[in-house]
Amino acid sequence: MENLLSGAELDEFGEQVVREYLGEREVKCLDIEEFIRSYLKLPIFYESIAEKEIEKIGFIADGRTPLWVIGKDGPEQRIYSAGCIVIDKYLLNETELGRRRFTLAHEAAHYLLDRMKTTPKASFSQEYNPSREYTPEELRSQFRLPEWQADTLGSIILMPSNLVKKALEVWNEGKPIPVFGQNFLSYDSKMKLRGMAYRLGVSRKALMIRLRKLGLLEYRDLSEYIRKDLGLGGVK
Repeated sequence: MENLLSGAELDEFGEQVVREYLGEREVKCLDIEEFIRSYLKLPIFYESIAEKEIEKIGFIADGRTPLWVIGKDGPEQRIYSAGCIVIDKYLLNETELGRRRFTLAHEAAHYLLDRMKTTPKASFSQEYNPSREYTPEELRSQFRLPEWQADTLGSIILMPSNLVKKALEVWNEGKPIPVFGQNFLSYDSKMKLRGMAYRLGVSRKALMIRLRKLGLLEYRDLSEYIRKDLGLGGVK
């Protein structure tokens, strides 16, 4: 039986886990590797993952399920001890910082969620590739509820509300980020979002999702931007 938690349960649990980990420490950005190694006490390995599906960029082992990686003599299958987190070595590139941190958080979330069950499972962190044709079974696997839970809990761990609000204080005086229409951001808002994302060590897309969840976006009519900010339109 799956132990499926609601969004509210995940939020409360994730926030408390980070508080327990940090204690009295004040940080700008959560060190996800230290969180995994010192708090969860799990090892992290960086390998060239060689699974058939190239979207598989992270893995948490159960001690039984083999993982294809590139060894000294080419592709080989390895079985890692339960709880070992394996991340694709490519994500060590400086440009992949946000993806690496989110992948680590995703696998850490799987571990925490599995601790609530009696039988932990091996699990992949797999990105969706819109250019690839997926079988119905692959799509069901990628978008099933446990993966949504791991994504949600992982984002909460990386972006607990207090750290997000501190970043918002630095970049927007603590005020919500304005969004015109449903998706449009002004250049100024994009720059602020970029600064906040850099401070928190996440992608702008992940930060936007978290800000929306925390109610820290202020939705306005797009016509306000067109008329007031751009000075267009009006009666002649």
